Amino acid sequence: MIVLTSTPVGFADSGTVGGGTAVTTTLTGPAEGASFVAGAGIPVSGTVDLGQGAAVKDTDLAFVLDTSGSTSSASGLSCGTILSCEKASTQSVISSLTGVRSPVAAVGVVAFPGTASVPLVSPATFSNDLSEFTSSGGTEFNVGMARARDMLTAPGTASKDVMVLLTDGDGTTAPVSGVGSIVVKAFAIAGSGCSANLQQAVSQGAPGSECVVVSSLAALPSVVGDTIDSTVDSVDITVNGTVVKSLPVVAQGQSSTPFSTTISGLAVGNGQSVCAVAHATDAGGSGTVADCNTINVLPAGTVLVDCNGTEICTGVASDPGKSSLTFAAPGEFNELVTIAPATSGPTECGGSPCKTGYNVGFPTSSPNGPVASITVTTTQKVSLADRLKAAVFMDNTRITAQCDNRLLIAKLRNALGIPEPIPCITISYVAGSRLEYFVKFNADPKIAFR
Repeated sequence: MIVLTSTPVGFADSGTVGGGTAVTTTLTGPAEGASFVAGAGIPVSGTVDLGQGAAVKDTDLAFVLDTSGSTSSASGLSCGTILSCEKASTQSVISSLTGVRSPVAAVGVVAFPGTASVPLVSPATFSNDLSEFTSSGGTEFNVGMARARDMLTAPGTASKDVMVLLTDGDGTTAPVSGVGSIVVKAFAIAGSGCSANLQQAVSQGAPGSECVVVSSLAALPSVVGDTIDSTVDSVDITVNGTVVKSLPVVAQGQSSTPFSTTISGLAVGNGQSVCAVAHATDAGGSGTVADCNTINVLPAGTVLVDCNGTEICTGVASDPGKSSLTFAAPGEFNELVTIAPATSGPTECGGSPCKTGYNVGFPTSSPNGPVASITVTTTQKVSLADRLKAAVFMDNTRITAQCDNRLLIAKLRNALGIPEPIPCITISYVAGSRLEYFVKFNADPKIAFR
């Protein structure tokens, strides 16, 4: 029996990824409970909202500024020296982290090789002009990383940590303990780029740590901001837990990004789970948020009859080489009806061979529910002997009551005040000595014809 379900709108699924950025995945299609015929493409669509809701503020961010002697050189930009541009970039990024959508709980700043620092504070209350940070000395990456580590791992700090290191050249390094759980983002401002020593220093950080070459100081604020910003990396479409398509859906920062595709090749079966799984990343790491709907995949040859919003709905189906079927029902169903040829054995036709059969996915099954009708006409002519044996079986039970479409029976019932029995049948010849079966019913039947 084909089970028919209605198609309510699915609900979005929200969560957080990495450092606490809010992500909402909405699978708008296929709708929850929708039915499709095997072999046909199934449209899949939806949206991924990134940073739209309030974030979980569980990430602390420490800026590590290179204050070596070379940073006193002029940058050629309006921000002044290289160090002045580092400060301006730091303040620009911090000012972008003040909203409810930012997962950053607190920011702090340390210098290397100097001793200047600004302790962790909320981005909204950060007001230090960083004037204590001055240029002198050499470039010792490990010194700056150790100072930032101590700041980020002090008691009472957030559960996730990110270190942003700004430097204008090569330097020295040494192993730094305790940074394996901290994401380290290094930005090399021209000079020696991501040198071997800088790469070695960064590699001590948590997964997601990286070194980025900034070709121009003018680009430093946006490059730093973009790198620690949240991103949508891709969307996987899964069926029953198996990835069937990976979509290159890419977005950055606060955004709402649509996706769409078509999937096919699903096996026949009810209650199959189709999910959209969004992969997203922020400065604190990566994660996934999925939204799923359940669909039905019906056998090939199934006819879908849409009775939504119509006064009367009709549909036709066929059992190739055996019969054709016409379906009619009142529009108050407001549902989708499914009709499919069904293999029928002798036990479903009273011990004799069945000529044809159908499964009807009928949305309303109650004694007082809407009544539908089907008319089945055989493809080949039927002999008189077979006509006398003709019968209709619903779920292995023979229907014997006659419908009122025979005038004499209708008059007799009306005179006696007897309502038309449901289910009921009428069997008669039509052109070409073919046999026509007329059936009224209000259940979800498997109907076989002898």
